Amino acid sequence: MTVINRKDREKMEGLWEVKCDFAYEENKHVINGFLLSLKNQNRSKSTLIRYRRVLEFFFKNKEVSFISISSDDIQSWKMVHQKELKEVTIQTHIFVLRSFYKFCKDNGCIGESPFLEDNAYEWELKELLPNKENQKVINEFLGSLKNEDRSKRILSNARSSLQLFFRNKPNSFSTVTSEETTLWFRAHQKERKKSTADCQLSHLRAFYNFCLEAGYVDKNPFLYHWEKENKYWEVDIILANNINKERINEYLLSIYVLNYSKDTINGYRYNLQVFFKGKKELFSTITSDEILQWLSHAQKKYKEKTITNYLITLNSFFSFCVEEGYIDKSPMKMRWYPRLPKPIPKYLNKEEVAKIRNHCEKENLRNRVLVEFLLTSGCRIGEVHQLNRTDVDLENRTAIVFGKGKKFRQVHFSVKCCLLLEQYLDLRKDKELALFVTSVGKPRRLSKDWLKKIINKVGKVSGISGTLHPHRLRHTFATDLLSKGADLSFIGEELGHKQLKTTQIYASLPEQKIVALYRKYMG
Repeated sequence: MTVINRKDREKMEGLWEVKCDFAYEENKHVINGFLLSLKNQNRSKSTLIRYRRVLEFFFKNKEVSFISISSDDIQSWKMVHQKELKEVTIQTHIFVLRSFYKFCKDNGCIGESPFLEDNAYEWELKELLPNKENQKVINEFLGSLKNEDRSKRILSNARSSLQLFFRNKPNSFSTVTSEETTLWFRAHQKERKKSTADCQLSHLRAFYNFCLEAGYVDKNPFLYHWEKENKYWEVDIILANNINKERINEYLLSIYVLNYSKDTINGYRYNLQVFFKGKKELFSTITSDEILQWLSHAQKKYKEKTITNYLITLNSFFSFCVEEGYIDKSPMKMRWYPRLPKPIPKYLNKEEVAKIRNHCEKENLRNRVLVEFLLTSGCRIGEVHQLNRTDVDLENRTAIVFGKGKKFRQVHFSVKCCLLLEQYLDLRKDKELALFVTSVGKPRRLSKDWLKKIINKVGKVSGISGTLHPHRLRHTFATDLLSKGADLSFIGEELGHKQLKTTQIYASLPEQKIVALYRKYMG
């Protein structure tokens, strides 16, 4: 047992008290009363010291009573000290001040706390924004969420997202452009988890949808990725050599004109950006040895499949440069390509399909339709994402999808899927054109990412092995057709393959048919 002498005990007993002089003496007495209450609660020595120092820092030079401090005063103080103090320090100060004012309110020293969440308007912004118009409209939006009985957590998250975006914006919310929002989102995406960034984007988009409906703006600057008007095929970062950027953009435009898919173009663009980002030398002077040296470093970081993708991209780019007469010969060598094992499509067996369908009985109707449509049509997720209600023909059990190569094709779906689709469409009372829409708030087209999340979640809850993604359902559709005797050309047509060799990855017999044949011939 540690023995504390009298001198140390006396020193400890007085540590919670404010010793320095205050510009307004009454503040000092009330703060000491608050600190004494903490001491009586047996709060730790470090807590008492921290609270005392924070309150000294805030009130020491204030020439007015703590009673007259408003929420605007606190927000002004935050804005003044944001540059010199870390965000975590600011939050600590606010937490201590909130505790102090709660003590004052509980003891009848004040009528209302300057911290709005302690009063009736907990949904309002907690910071003063540079533009008062922005503050007014944001509070109006948050008030609308409050009136819709949204949870405290949603209100808090929406408020935080809006404060973060508008904190340093002197211009009106109505002048914000889609280019401005894209740049802001890219800058903040690096600092946060994807789920957090997506949540913030959702709140900002919801705010502008509110403004759109209220007539405050003509257009929502937070566009969905399929609405963006920017030239996605162009390099959107600064390269060390601007001529390299011009040639890369020429190349990307050429494959865009050739109807390469958006995902393919984005992949090629990303690979070229990675390779050329720090290269000051001109693309036409790059040698085979330099590329090989880059590849040797890349092999330490990337898998063989990724290395192959880089090689395919660079080979395609330098071949384009040869064709256009920018270089005489490509520096790429075919021997560099690593030998990759032939991919085996990951499909679901009958038991796994049964598990998924059994679980879907408990899912909402939209999710059930989505899974059944993917299972029986073999569509890509991008094709399903773009489907509209008008594209579906229930009578003939067909749908027109916009597939790879910017081509339309007809797909089919099962009787069960047709019945579920009919129920789903009958329940829809909205006027949204999209086939699959959000179930919360104003109905809007579900994003590709959200569709993937639904499928992934179904797989997890169903208890199947491995990850369930939309393409696995597509593989299951193709493998099931093959096991039932369909020829490869028919399967290729249903899947929208341009070449038969693409469909030949399904040429190996499905597991269940191999077992059946073995038992037939071997017993």
